[in-house]
Amino acid sequence: MSDYTNILNAEITKEKYQWLLTRMEPFLLMFQKEIHNSNDKSHGITTSTIPNLLGIGEGSTPQSDDLYLGIIATIKCKEPSLSEVLQNLSLIKYESYTTRKSSSLIRSFLRYNFPDEIKPIIELLKIDFPSTAHIMKFKMEIQKIKLIGASSGYYFLVGVLWQLEYYENQKQNLIVKK
Repeated sequence: MSDYTNILNAEITKEKYQWLLTRMEPFLLMFQKEIHNSNDKSHGITTSTIPNLLGIGEGSTPQSDDLYLGIIATIKCKEPSLSEVLQNLSLIKYESYTTRKSSSLIRSFLRYNFPDEIKPIIELLKIDFPSTAHIMKFKMEIQKIKLIGASSGYYFLVGVLWQLEYYENQKQNLIVKK
C-alpha cells in the first residue's frame, strides 16, 4: 500500500463509512469502467451510474456526494488523461439527483476548480513518491479536511481512500495476470 493509503486507513474509521461503500461500490466500479472506456473524449458522455452514486446520506452535501468528490479529485490528480472525460461530466444535470449546493460543487470539481481548503491535499496527491516532508504535510492536511462541515471532509477523504485503493487493486491485478 502507498504511504497515503496507509495514512488514510489510520485516520478514518472503516466502520463509520462501510454502510455507504457497501451500497455504492458496485456503482463506483461501473463508474470507473465507464470513464476508463469512454471513446468520446471530445463530446459529453452520459453515465447510467450517476443516479446511483449521488444523494445518499444527510446534509446539504450528502455523504455519497462528498465521497464522489474525493474520487473525482483523486482521478484528476492521478489520471490527467481523463480530465476531458471528467470535465464533460460537468454537463450532466446533477440537480436531478442531489441538492443544488452539491450539484454546484460537483461541477466545480469536474472543471478542476477546487475549494481552497483542499488545494494543498490535491497538490500532494499528484506526487507519486512522497518525501517524509510531504507525508507529514499530508497528515496535517487530513486533520484540516476532517473538520470541513459536519461530515463532508470526512467522506471526501473516504472517496480519496477508495480511489487510491482502486488503483492499488488494478496494479495488483496486472501483476497477477503477468
